[in-house]
Order: sequence, then C-alpha cells, then structure tokens
Amino acid sequence: MKYRLLFQWIPLCCIVALLVAGGMLKKKNAELASKTKRLMLQNDSILSVNIALEKQLAKLQRSIDSLRPH
Repeated sequence: MKYRLLFQWIPLCCIVALLVAGGMLKKKNAELASKTKRLMLQNDSILSVNIALEKQLAKLQRSIDSLRPH
C-alpha cells in the first residue's frame, strides 16, 4: 500500500517540478529577450556613429590630400 501511494506521488511531484522549471525558464527568457533588444539598439546606435565618423574621416582625408602639392 505504501509503495502504491509513493508511485502516485512521484509523477505528481515531477509534473510540479517541471511546471516550476518552465515558469522560471519563461521568466529568464523574457529577461534575456529584453537585454538582447537593448543591446541591439545600442549596436545600431554605435554603428550609425561609426558610419558618420568614417564619412567625416574620408572627407578630412580628401581635404588633406587636396592641400598636398602634387
């Protein structure tokens, strides 16, 4: 009788543990998705600044080259 009750509780405990783990993983996934979104926005911002700096650098290089005697 004791073993029968034990075999009934084991699957129930496993199901509860899986539900708790699933909830925790869902929360962690939401946090990681938020961080990923923030990092992508930062990356886009840095990329746009980098492109602007490259354009300014190329313009400055052309200006310097035009001042050099040929």
